[in-house]
Amino acid sequence: MRRFSNIDNQFMMEHKLSLPEVYVLEWMLNLPIWAERVIVNKKTYYFASKTKAVEDLPMVTTKPDTMYRYYKKLESVGLIENHKIQKRDFILLTDLCSTWNQIRKSDGNPDQLGNSSENQSDLNPTYSNINTINSKKEDRTLFSENEIEDLPKQVIRILNESKPTSRPFEFTASNLNFVKARANEGFKLDDFKKVISFKVAQWKNDQKMKKYIRPSTLFGPKFNQYLVEASDKNPNGSDGDGNFEFSPTQKASLL
Repeated sequence: MRRFSNIDNQFMMEHKLSLPEVYVLEWMLNLPIWAERVIVNKKTYYFASKTKAVEDLPMVTTKPDTMYRYYKKLESVGLIENHKIQKRDFILLTDLCSTWNQIRKSDGNPDQLGNSSENQSDLNPTYSNINTINSKKEDRTLFSENEIEDLPKQVIRILNESKPTSRPFEFTASNLNFVKARANEGFKLDDFKKVISFKVAQWKNDQKMKKYIRPSTLFGPKFNQYLVEASDKNPNGSDGDGNFEFSPTQKASLL
């Protein structure tokens, strides 16, 4: 939950922002620190779910529809650009937005520092998920789903980057279908990452087993078994019975 705002009154008045709108903008300025981002034509868009905004800013509003109006106001004054990508809300922080804490010249005492600005979003953020897109579309257009790498391709790419051998698995229908089958069961990207990391570490130095670091084995019928093996509750692996609890995206455990 956000408890305060650092945006000054002069900035608020210049852009005719209400206090709730200022709190929403301050929340958005922190997105580069933790939010998923997508890069389109060298511009960075951050995932900014209205539901998440409501959750973090309950003192502003508890209604997503009201939050939507705040988003539209910030866009109307040129501080953000709001886009739908795969039916999800992403925003671009504009150059005008970067002046939110600019040190301004006063009429009677001009200051050379007034020519510089600091953007809170530039403070060495750590990004949780990054997709780089070479889009030929105009920056202000909406983006189709095929412009963002989908889950099966992400998983195969992560496997290629993790496995000990250099020859990559291609995005063939058979490789992708193993991932799609597990995704249809409810497993998420973090589940695939956990299984890949666990099995690569376990098999990469085993001459007999490292050949099984492949989509058909890792993402086949035993996927949930491998996810359980990778959990902290069972660090030494399974008992081989296949007696496992289905718990995608959460810490798996033996029944």
